[in-house]
Amino acid sequence: MSWEEISKENQEKKEFIKSYILTHFGESVEDEMLAMSDALKAFYKLKGLHFGSEKETFILPDI
Repeated sequence: MSWEEISKENQEKKEFIKSYILTHFGESVEDEMLAMSDALKAFYKLKGLHFGSEKETFILPDI
């Protein structure tokens, strides 16, 4: 995968996460880690990746 493709996918992921959080959690997010985790899980599911139980799949955001 080229840097251009990685950059494009990264931008797509950022836009999806921003939109997902705004839609599902509103502008005032109480638990940012949970919101980011849910958004990342939804993004990867959209890309065809499926995860197991919630305990196994809590995804921490890159800070």
